[in-house]
This record gives sequence, structure tokens and C-alpha cells, in this order.
Amino acid sequence: MESGYLKADQSLFSWDKTRYPYIRWQKDQNLKSALEYSTHWYFAKLWNDIGPEKGKPLLEKIGMFHTPVPFGRNSFWLDGSYTISPSEFADFLIRLQETSPPFRKKTIQTVFDLFKRTPGSLSNASGSHDLAGDWNGVEDYKSDSAFYYTQDETDSWFWVSFQKKNVRWFLLTRVRVLGQPTSPLEAATLASQILREESIVF
Repeated sequence: MESGYLKADQSLFSWDKTRYPYIRWQKDQNLKSALEYSTHWYFAKLWNDIGPEKGKPLLEKIGMFHTPVPFGRNSFWLDGSYTISPSEFADFLIRLQETSPPFRKKTIQTVFDLFKRTPGSLSNASGSHDLAGDWNGVEDYKSDSAFYYTQDETDSWFWVSFQKKNVRWFLLTRVRVLGQPTSPLEAATLASQILREESIVF
């Protein structure tokens, strides 16, 4: 959107009939569904269509991540050549909500609205899931999760933002496991546990 390539109501990409490990990926996608289902091929196509000539400066505009953005048409975020630490990502999400964010506020608000979920839920490539706890009284709930794995490790990420009793809460969790598989929901489960232990939800 920031580059002008996508618009909120004009973001549909057609599925090219390639078989993927998740049924949710095997259909046409727009930005909303791609964010909800963590649809890898959508964002790979988006990056390649925009081109690194425009995409790289947009990522560098953030100015917060230590890893240089590769200059190429590939899925660099999956091969380990471009990494972001949990603290960098948390700082980035917080910065987007400050008075002088790195992108247009309209763009940020449009994208953030696509992360709105039913309180206490998350959605990813494997389906929709409910977190433990009583989420009554929670408003303006947004969440997202991600899962990455190699032969050596698995990483589960989850972030949630919501308001309760006039207090805005933000939590990001990451679970990294070496040498054995783990559930894509590990980070979300940990976040739910933390929020209940701190009596933010019950």
C-alpha cells in the first residue's frame, strides 16, 4: 500500500494451482486472508511484483532492524538470510502506533484493522484457534502468529494487542526449540499463560 501497488479493496491474487501443505493456501487470496492464513506464496508474489528496487527501500525506511535487507527476488525471510529479533519486532509494532511512524497513518491503520480477531482467538495456516482464559471485557483485540522450521530448530511467534479497563496491553512471545518439532501454537499458548498468571485475563 505504501508503494501504491496494493489498495485495501484491490489486493486479490489468484492461486496458481500449486499444491501447498495447508488447504487454506490453496485458493485465491487478498491481503486480509493472506494475513489471516499466513499465506507464504501471497507475500512472495507481492515482494517479487513490487520488486526489490522499491521493496528494499521501504523495509530500510523502518531503520530498526540490524540485518541488511537482501537485494533479490526470493523468499529471503524463509531461508535465514534476513532475521528480526523479538525485541526488534516488538519495538517496530510499538513504533507504528507512535505520533511519527515510518509509514502513512492511513496505511498502518488499514493493515492493523486486518488483524482484528474475536477476543482470545488466533488464526494461522492450520486453522482458527481459541486461547485459554476468560476474555470478557477485552476490546479492540488484534493478534497474529507465525511458525518457522528447519531441520535444526522450530520457532513459534505470537503477538496480541488489546484494551481492557482503559488499559492498552501488548505482548509478544517467541518459543524456539532445537532438535525436535513443536506445535505452531506454542508461543500463543505461552502468551495466554502469561496473561492469566498476571491476572490480565482469567
